[in-house]
Amino acid sequence: MYFAINQDIQNIETYSSFLNEIVNSGNAYYANLFSDIIKETQQLITTKDFYSVSSKRFAVVKYLSQFPEIIMPLDSNNLKLEDFARLVSCFDKHLSAAN
Repeated sequence: MYFAINQDIQNIETYSSFLNEIVNSGNAYYANLFSDIIKETQQLITTKDFYSVSSKRFAVVKYLSQFPEIIMPLDSNNLKLEDFARLVSCFDKHLSAAN
């Protein structure tokens, strides 16, 4: 159980780093990755079907689904820099609570 929780925390920290890379340098690869993550998170928020979530992204999608007010208005096909900055705020809350 501890291992699974620790894995989730490490995954969330990694995705936070990806977001910061997008915001700071415009990394297109990570931006495309988040486009898919946002689509999957929006689907989870709408359907509540955890079984449809990709196992590779489960931790981050589950985590982001806690922020429907931030996630649902996003256009996953046309994410802007300010959208990524809003997503960073989701992770900042988690990472500051973990420290």
